[in-house]
Amino acid sequence: MARFTLETVWATAIILNHLQIRGNYQLRQEKGRLHLCSRSLMFEPDDTETPLVRYSFRDIPEAPLEVFAPRTPLSNTENTSRISFRVNKMTILPHPKYPAQYRTVTFDKPQIVQLEFVYESASSICTWINDLYSRNSKNSPGFDVDAELADLVTQRERGIRFDMSRIESITEKPLVQAPYLVKRIHPFMSLAGLLFVTDQRVYFQPVYRVSAKPVKSVRYDQIVKLYRRRYKLRNIGFELYTYSNKSLFIAFYSEKERDQIYSLLISLVSPECETEGSVENMTLKWQLKQISNFDYILYLNSAAYRTVSDFTQYPVFPWVIADYESPELNLNNTASFRDLSKPIGGLNPDRLNNYRLRYNEMPEPKFLYGTHYSVPGYVIGFLFRKYPLYMLRLHVRYI
Repeated sequence: MARFTLETVWATAIILNHLQIRGNYQLRQEKGRLHLCSRSLMFEPDDTETPLVRYSFRDIPEAPLEVFAPRTPLSNTENTSRISFRVNKMTILPHPKYPAQYRTVTFDKPQIVQLEFVYESASSICTWINDLYSRNSKNSPGFDVDAELADLVTQRERGIRFDMSRIESITEKPLVQAPYLVKRIHPFMSLAGLLFVTDQRVYFQPVYRVSAKPVKSVRYDQIVKLYRRRYKLRNIGFELYTYSNKSLFIAFYSEKERDQIYSLLISLVSPECETEGSVENMTLKWQLKQISNFDYILYLNSAAYRTVSDFTQYPVFPWVIADYESPELNLNNTASFRDLSKPIGGLNPDRLNNYRLRYNEMPEPKFLYGTHYSVPGYVIGFLFRKYPLYMLRLHVRYI
């Protein structure tokens, strides 16, 4: 199947289509989000009990059209049009509670799918979908097409303008000459948009509206934590946290742009705002037992650019205990602790010996360990029982 080679674009939609489920055709109305991808359209229902559905562009015989939209029970918008297209088959992801293989459903005759948008106009989305469709319908999948689609996405993102009417107060003064093109980072998802800074708030406006609030704003007096971040191994991001523990992780396209905005924000937030430069202060709090071991280690992870918002650099906690059998842990006994002179991968003698044999037979450059202990696949494996849906989202990015 085709890969998702571009960043996913989100738009909230209502879907009305005939689907073949358990051998029967049903008319289904679902609220959810539409992902515009390089090779397909993906519909993710709000209801987590409902499986995700993928429509490949190669299985859509004609280009999608904008059609008149009568009022529907699920619609509460002023939109008067929808996007309509026919599809020959679709891919259904398994139920979140019962992981299984993806199921491809081939229809006896093409089925009609209609999308009604809540926050975006059907006209603008239809134009965008047709651009993707035309490049897929006349080309076979390949890296040359991927590059063409990437250029198309870049042109579209750079063509957006920040809506100045969304500024909260007329007394606010802009502190940047023009908005910055950035991405807001979530686990397995990034939203392209514009970042704008005034003397009272920082604003993020996504390229596509995905909620009732087209622009997210954060007052500086609400920011309690501010850290620089890496994104895709580049020092181009920062993350802020508010009193309600909500975070905003922003990635720029260059380190210079990130440093300019980060320095500006540092000068605007409260002096009590926690940053990566607060190590001595946090260490003192930990020594005085004002914060727990957990909070202190979590802070050290943040200061080292690790965050739960990015599974490629998820926080790590040290493994120091070796005695899991004694009814009481004797902290004065060195046998209670693991050998900290060796990495975790070297604690098992047989395993370490196998690594050394492989190392000796390896051409230059040589290495003992070929993967890091904190990569998305490993992180999701540990979080699978807590967030089973994340595993499905990880799989769907590669179908």
